[in-house]
Amino acid sequence: MIKDMPVFKSDKEAAEFWDKTDATPYMEGGEIGEFIWEPVEDRCNYCSSKMEEIVRDIDFLKGRITFHKIKKYHCPNCGKEKLAKEFREEIPLITKELVEIALQV
Repeated sequence: MIKDMPVFKSDKEAAEFWDKTDATPYMEGGEIGEFIWEPVEDRCNYCSSKMEEIVRDIDFLKGRITFHKIKKYHCPNCGKEKLAKEFREEIPLITKELVEIALQV
């Protein structure tokens, strides 16, 4: 019988688990089952510490483009940062609009 894949809070937690665990019970016919990992928004993907929410302006192209009031997270433990999911999801739309503007020239 195949075991369900565990849910991990970070890459580090997953790595520590698989370093100590035989993967055989999670496999069927020699193939690994589906593995889904959804990072927790306010947890660091590297060290699993609780991250601090920060809202600030972010400059691109040496200040020629500024995004205002962007939420991001900062890890006080390891110093890593990440943009909030809502802004990360808008990046493809922003890119598309910038390309459309550039092609109008």
